[in-house]
Amino acid sequence: MESTHLKWDSARLANVRLLGEGSVPFTADDRRPERLERTAERWRLLDSFERRFADRASIGSRQFVYFDPHDPSRRVAPALFVHLGGPDELFEEWKTWERGVPELALEIVTSHLPPEVAADVLLERYLELGVRELAWFAPEKEAGRRLSIWDRTDGKLVERHADGDCSACAILGATWQVVEVPVMGPCLVLC
Repeated sequence: MESTHLKWDSARLANVRLLGEGSVPFTADDRRPERLERTAERWRLLDSFERRFADRASIGSRQFVYFDPHDPSRRVAPALFVHLGGPDELFEEWKTWERGVPELALEIVTSHLPPEVAADVLLERYLELGVRELAWFAPEKEAGRRLSIWDRTDGKLVERHADGDCSACAILGATWQVVEVPVMGPCLVLC
């Protein structure tokens, strides 16, 4: 199977995509800054997810996920997202009206995020997106408070109680676990 690691590189290189007449620009380029250890963690997670789920799910990392075909500002760029129902393939950006809504999204939240991606804004956007499960990893928080999970229930994102730094990933039938990695510090893994 061809490695899909190139998805992220091609997404960064793409500039602007236009949709038909009266075109609306949908960019595939995400210039959000990211610390080296978080980039390494995201790549490690992406590799792990591709090895385990690429035969039955599309997997993305930092590509824009658009959820309003008329407003390109209505988007998120999760550290990782999963859409079940088919083998993985290369893509630059994800448009829900063409490909469906990802069931699972992961955000790695640090103090280095710009203000336009504040927590309340991100939660509202994931609610609008329609994601069924949202994992929120905050490595800078104290142990036992670094992992938060939200489930879509009755049209709302409802926070689920996490058992310290461990919680079920209901969508994939697995478990999120925060582990300490030498040099990098706390990292998220899926067991």
